[in-house]
Amino acid sequence: MRKKLARYPVRGVTLIEIMLALFILASAMIPIASLMGYGGKATLKDNRHIVGIQVLQQTATLLLQAPYRDIPVGTNLATYATQPILLGDVTGPNGTVYRVLLTSELVPVSFSYYSVNVQNPGFSEAAPRPTDFLGPNTLNLTNCLKRLAIRVSWLEQGSARPEIHCVTYRADLNRRGGA
Repeated sequence: MRKKLARYPVRGVTLIEIMLALFILASAMIPIASLMGYGGKATLKDNRHIVGIQVLQQTATLLLQAPYRDIPVGTNLATYATQPILLGDVTGPNGTVYRVLLTSELVPVSFSYYSVNVQNPGFSEAAPRPTDFLGPNTLNLTNCLKRLAIRVSWLEQGSARPEIHCVTYRADLNRRGGA
């Protein structure tokens, strides 16, 4: 007696199924690949912005450390007399050219105060009397405070020129009198 072999259906993947799967996979990868390119461009754009902020911060820090008399007064200044403060076109580490401009102006300052007569007999610093105070005075200082506005811009694709800026003040604290 002969035994019958059980017939199992042949399982496998045909060439057409493999090609169809590859086509679907390739179709899905095209948009993903374009997103990766966009992400790379966005990363470079963010890097240029971060370097622009660093250039701005370095310029502001150096201007605040510079001697007061050396800070020029004017609008959109692109040159500075001494190093290491760089104004004008500055090339960043990524090769991008950053334009650094300074606008500096004198700001008049007024202080109102009451003078105190410390020569009064019985004057006490801890508890001054109303008679120790003299009349009101005003001190006007015209050239001991500078407003510094720093702008940094660079060229992006499509002729866009992003800009970041900051404003700070620099005072001549060694100056005495109103002249």
